[in-house]
Amino acid sequence: MNKKSVILILLLALFLATNGCIQNQKPETGKINIVVSILPQKEFVREVGKEKVEVQELIPPGSSPSTYNPKPSELANVERAKIYFRIGQLPFEKSHTETFRGLNPDMKIVSASDVVELRHFEGKKEHSHEKEHEHNGGAIDPHLWLSPENAKKHVEQIYQALAEIDPKNKDYYQKNANDYIAKLEALDQELKQEFSNIKTENLMVFHPAWGCLADAYGLKQIAIEQAGKDPTAEELAGLVDFAKENNVKVIFVQKQFGTQNAEALAAEVGAAVIQIDPLAENYLENMGKIGREIAKRLS
Repeated sequence: MNKKSVILILLLALFLATNGCIQNQKPETGKINIVVSILPQKEFVREVGKEKVEVQELIPPGSSPSTYNPKPSELANVERAKIYFRIGQLPFEKSHTETFRGLNPDMKIVSASDVVELRHFEGKKEHSHEKEHEHNGGAIDPHLWLSPENAKKHVEQIYQALAEIDPKNKDYYQKNANDYIAKLEALDQELKQEFSNIKTENLMVFHPAWGCLADAYGLKQIAIEQAGKDPTAEELAGLVDFAKENNVKVIFVQKQFGTQNAEALAAEVGAAVIQIDPLAENYLENMGKIGREIAKRLS
């Protein structure tokens, strides 16, 4: 092979490599790049920012915020982001936020837990993701988005952060936020109506994600999982007794966790097992559907 052929081959290889890199790069869109911890927040940000934002979730569908570790693609999204909207109490966030700060020191970090009244687990009937942040005998419940009232506060927070980053479009973001908050208020009224006719307050679940919803609408959450662990034989027996004594007819589970213990308990007491998803992206639709399903089963 002569020298000219070698040079041509090298130039072709360089062209192909460069072209491949360009194709793999995310194109600049002129939008504000944003990352969020969980899928429900994706709807919040899109509804406020609409076409002016590009939103990527860090925890993908089907993954648990308790155990997920970010992939290189998620870290690349963090490096590009102007804002990171987080819940503020999820184990995932506690493990990785400092890493995110190191990757992108200029990124604004906004925590929903800074603007809502935090709820605490109440002992053995409920679960805590971790044993930190003890207060009044219980750890902080991180599932704060599962209350429309809390969601409203987070949406207002999102508007303020976008207006700070992009002040020339402040009025646009405020109008969008107000429109979406009105939809959250309508959802709240719908859920109040749905839960006004229930016959039992006992909401038995596998993973205790529903405390904020329960508190908002007069329910009592009874969780099978304890402190991130499956129940002992003694605890499971106690739950069976409780379910029988209180005529529990349904146990709610979610796809991010195994259902074996819930199914065993349900078989023992003659209850149905129903899956509901606290991490679905379509927040308004999902919460309305979940509220109607729970109310129907408790009526």
